[in-house]
Amino acid sequence: DESHGHSHASQGKGHSHDAECKDADCKDESHGHSHAEAKKETHGHSHDAACEDAGCEDASHSHGKAHSHDEEECDVVGCDDPSHSHGAGHAHSHEQTPEEKWGIASFVYSRRRPFHPQRLREFILKMPVSANADIEGASGREWAIPEGRTKGDKSPLDAIIRSKGFVWLSNFHRVALYWSHAGQFFDLKEFGMYWASTPLNYWPAGQVERQQIVEDFGPDGFAYGDRRQELVIIGVGLDQPAIEEMLDVCLLTDEEMGMYEEDVKTQTSDRVGVDYTQDPPVAINI
Repeated sequence: DESHGHSHASQGKGHSHDAECKDADCKDESHGHSHAEAKKETHGHSHDAACEDAGCEDASHSHGKAHSHDEEECDVVGCDDPSHSHGAGHAHSHEQTPEEKWGIASFVYSRRRPFHPQRLREFILKMPVSANADIEGASGREWAIPEGRTKGDKSPLDAIIRSKGFVWLSNFHRVALYWSHAGQFFDLKEFGMYWASTPLNYWPAGQVERQQIVEDFGPDGFAYGDRRQELVIIGVGLDQPAIEEMLDVCLLTDEEMGMYEEDVKTQTSDRVGVDYTQDPPVAINI
C-alpha cells in the first residue's frame, strides 16, 4: 500500500542512500560504493600508493615498487620488460661445453693418397684397441689384430677415444673401406665400390645427390676419382700434429705411388670421371 510508510532501508540491505554502502557483495547500482573502498576490499590497496600485490593485473594500479626504473636493477625472475634494467642484477652462469670441461677435441684427417696395408696395420696395433679387422694384408693373409694385446709405450694414439671414416688402401683399388673405432672396439671392413668405379646408371638419379657425390671427387687433374682418406678423430688432449704425422707415415711414398700407378693400369679402369669445364662440374662416363 503506497500510503504506508515503508523506508527503502527497511526493505533492502539495511542501508540508506545517504551513507556509502559497506556491503562488499552488494550489486545494487543505486547504492553508493566508493571505488577506493571497493578496491580496498578486493585488492587491499588504494590507487594512491603503489600496488604491491604480485598477482594484481589491474592496469590502473601503480606497480612502481615491483620494478624500479630509476634506481634499482630489476631482479624479478622471468621479467622480459625491455624498459627494465637487467644489468648487474642478473647473474649469468656460463655452462661449460664438453670440450671445455673434459678437453674433448676432434679433427678430420684427409689425404688423397692410399695407405700401405702393412704400415697401416702397424699403426692400428699401436692404438688402445682389441678387435679384429678382417682385411687381407699385402701378403694375402688375413689381417687380424690380436685380442688382448699388451699396450706398448705411451703413444699420442692413447688419447683417441673414437674414430671413424673411409680408408683408401693400396691393395683395394676399387673398394672403399670403412673404419670404425670406439673405445677398445675396432673394425675395418669393405664398404662398397668407389663411385668412380661405378657406372653412372647405378648412381642415384637425383641431381642433388649426384652433385654431392661429384664434390667428393678430387680436384681437376686428380686421376683417382673419389678415393681419399677421410677419418674423424675424437679424443681427450689430442696431439693432432703427432697423430697426423703417424698416419702420414702409412701413406705410400712417391716411389710406391709410381708402382701403384703402374699396377692399377692392369686392373679394370674407372667408369666415371668429372667434366670440370662445366659449372658446376658434372659426372660423365669414361
